[in-house]
Amino acid sequence: NSMGRFGDLDQYYFQPSDYVINEVWSEHYRVIRLTNIGLDEIKGLDQALEEEVGAVRFESEFRFLRALLYFNLVKLYGNPILVTTAEFNSDNAPPHVQGREDVFDQIVDDLIFAQQNLSSGLAKERASKEAATALLGKVYLTMAGFPMYQTDKYALAIEELQKVVGGYTLEENYEDVFSIENESTNTEVIFSIAFDGTGNYSVPWGPQGISFNDRLLLVPGFINSFFEEGDEPVEPVIFPLVTDDSRFYQNIATFSYVNGNMMDETLVENWRPYKFIKEVEEPSVMNQESFDYPYLRMADVHLMIAEAENMLNGPTTKAYNALNLVRRRAYGDLNHDAPNGLSQEEFSNLILNERRLEFCFEGQFKDDLIRMNALEAEILNYNQDYPELARDFQSHEYIWPIPQSETNFNPNVVQNEGY
Repeated sequence: NSMGRFGDLDQYYFQPSDYVINEVWSEHYRVIRLTNIGLDEIKGLDQALEEEVGAVRFESEFRFLRALLYFNLVKLYGNPILVTTAEFNSDNAPPHVQGREDVFDQIVDDLIFAQQNLSSGLAKERASKEAATALLGKVYLTMAGFPMYQTDKYALAIEELQKVVGGYTLEENYEDVFSIENESTNTEVIFSIAFDGTGNYSVPWGPQGISFNDRLLLVPGFINSFFEEGDEPVEPVIFPLVTDDSRFYQNIATFSYVNGNMMDETLVENWRPYKFIKEVEEPSVMNQESFDYPYLRMADVHLMIAEAENMLNGPTTKAYNALNLVRRRAYGDLNHDAPNGLSQEEFSNLILNERRLEFCFEGQFKDDLIRMNALEAEILNYNQDYPELARDFQSHEYIWPIPQSETNFNPNVVQNEGY
């Protein structure tokens, strides 16, 4: 709703000189350098000191974090530069390693080490055995899909993800996953990124009158995904709205605040993303409250198992059961289970739509579209349906370009194809 620095990214105008593309790259490598400094220091300890300071635990946490950072980078940029040491001499720089496969190999190596050496049952914002296991399963699933198509990884993904099942359970109510009062006792979140004291509520998102810059709008037609065919809201909308999918009420603000009073919005164009909800008696103050970001949760694990099982063996009972666990929580009954007799492609499309609803506004859906090789079709269909809002998408733009700041610094870096 406001272009700013994010406008070009929203329109798919990706340039190596783009501020955000450069900033995301540099911030990731800043933290990667810190993890590498820590790992280099651990290597320099003698054995007695290693045991005294618990060096293996620190190494495991550093490597989990490095794996998470490189997983972000490889999904965003496709061919990031792999750096595993903080040692650097500008007069005699080591040859760089760049490329998707090398980075994924390092991610897997780091996560296996972390998985083998981290403790179980730690606080959700700390690296744990379960967090490393779930992330490893997600990494394998990503490697199995587009563009690598290492289909042998589907079985490995199922093997890792299955280890987490039983240790965590879906929250009975979808809304409790995102309740600030439930952050410490949440049974579903495996790993979260903590936001404490900095404040992230109501700044770019939320209902009108609460959001300070009202930046994030809903994709046209997205609302209808929560309703049965024929039951979609018609303008002017009559309240109360009724849908069987409980996720609608958590994810969509159908109201705004006017002079501190909550008012139903009869025009869908005035509805906004919601998700992380804080009950307010008056418009919030910027930086007043913070919500943790759920990076890995059990609904994701179940749907990843369903996806991998379907790609490996078709829509088996195991795949149906995993998918229906998530749907039954959303609808509160067994009447909305996935229909029997679906083909592999139909079941895959159903999983993709389920992920669209379950994880909306959690930053997952673009990754899902890329992994399932559906991003281009999604955007082309969108452009056809809404030509006045068309995105300038090119087939190579499923990843960002390598930033100009990096190619200026190191002329040996290979730019991504098409940029």
